[in-house]
Amino acid sequence: MSLIRFNPAFDLLRAEKDINRLFNELANRSATRESNSVWSPLTDVIEEKDQFLLHLDLPGVKLDDIKIHVQDGKLTVSGERKLETETKEKNYHRIERSFGSYFRSFELPKNINLDSIQAEHNNGQLTITLPKAEEAKPKEITIKVK
Repeated sequence: MSLIRFNPAFDLLRAEKDINRLFNELANRSATRESNSVWSPLTDVIEEKDQFLLHLDLPGVKLDDIKIHVQDGKLTVSGERKLETETKEKNYHRIERSFGSYFRSFELPKNINLDSIQAEHNNGQLTITLPKAEEAKPKEITIKVK
């Protein structure tokens, strides 16, 4: 048997998240995808000279269970991570990974070239490349000395 250390901060953070979700659902009684989602993937947003990069952590999510949609200046990533089917030989002592539907939405800047958006899924990480439009790229101006 392995030793599991008690971490009260982890339990408090989980309780806070559950309470916040409950209040958000009560405040927004509308049946939106966001309020129906069980979890949200962690995301890094990076701005480079020519593009924005979004790195979403989606471990255990199959490519067929990822939906990416762009409409009205919003990029949404949604889908579902399915729980492995339990067998009688397995006795789970703890399940900490989130399963079920997920949803993330991002407001896109106006300077994105929507026709050139690309997505790549590799080792549980989804990378979405949002190239900047030509007129939005910074231009370097040379200064002439006379």
